[in-house]
Amino acid sequence: MLIENRSDNTWVEDIEMCDGANSTILSTRRCVLSMIKLRETYGYQFRDLVTLKFRSYNRYGWSLNYSPTNTVGATIKV
Repeated sequence: MLIENRSDNTWVEDIEMCDGANSTILSTRRCVLSMIKLRETYGYQFRDLVTLKFRSYNRYGWSLNYSPTNTVGATIKV
């Protein structure tokens, strides 16, 4: 997963919040993101859309490209 860093307009991989090697994340197929970390580390502000990109992994390996950036979804609540 790549997170858009609003502080410098770069994309950052953050495996602390979404580590695809974690068995819980693999079995539930979901990541829980810290709103506080998104604000403090990545420069998000109240009501900002959290922008992410993903790529998949299967028996053939990693997909070559990341998904398009989301245009709807979760916003910063705190």
